[in-house]
Amino acid sequence: MKKKLFYLFVCISNFVLCQNNVEDIVKPRLSFVSDKNIATDLSKIIVLEKDTLFSKYKTYDLTFLNDSLYSEDFFFKYEYMVFQFTDENSKKIYHIQQWSTPIIVYLDKELPKTVRKEFEEFYSQIKGIKNLKISFTTKLENANYFVKATSKTVNGYDNDYKFPDEESRRNNVLTGSTFKLQSDYNNKYFSGILTVNPSEKDETLLLKQLKQMFFMSLGRFFVSNEFEEESILSSKYVNSKVVSQSDLDILKVHYEIIYDQAINGTTFKKLKEIANNN
Repeated sequence: MKKKLFYLFVCISNFVLCQNNVEDIVKPRLSFVSDKNIATDLSKIIVLEKDTLFSKYKTYDLTFLNDSLYSEDFFFKYEYMVFQFTDENSKKIYHIQQWSTPIIVYLDKELPKTVRKEFEEFYSQIKGIKNLKISFTTKLENANYFVKATSKTVNGYDNDYKFPDEESRRNNVLTGSTFKLQSDYNNKYFSGILTVNPSEKDETLLLKQLKQMFFMSLGRFFVSNEFEEESILSSKYVNSKVVSQSDLDILKVHYEIIYDQAINGTTFKKLKEIANNN
């Protein structure tokens, strides 16, 4: 009996130890490099006619998920805006959505000039975010993100969606605007179109809507009335001219790692546990 208990303890201990390794949660991506000094596994090689390639596994530094860098409240909000508090057992599962290419934006000339100018000035503040680059172009053919004006009725919700009252419908960020993003099999975006009807709002409200919709499309983020008014993901957003520190932190956490596989709420919690236990 003692031997059985001992072996059971060993098995459980080994399982726990395995869960402490990020590689057991996020499978490392294998690539091949010509520099032997940066290779991680010399047992796997490819011999070419004039060169030899050595295997290198992608490694993950999870320091950015440590609670000492961001507050518990911050991660609570992040998990809402990305996963809607869902996990791998939820009926509908949300995953981390990321852009894997630099975003080059073209603003439709049908949009008011002042709105275009202030929109570009606002998003030009986002610099130095790892794995996220946003720039603007005056030529549509050079863009992979088109902010398009339309005279048609467009909404980011279904026609049968019910609002508590007409004022709530008018003030909703999805009223009069929507976006469509193209992604690969791994939830990585490479192009998008944000469509808005400028006639439904004055320039101030139009600018506010465009800023919020574009930010939402950077990660399929959700808006909430629980967020502070300075946050662009707040339903009470005050339309600040400056990107708030909390919004910059959201992008830093979201883009610190470009994941090679789908990351749901359960997986994210496991990664956070590792970051805080190591």
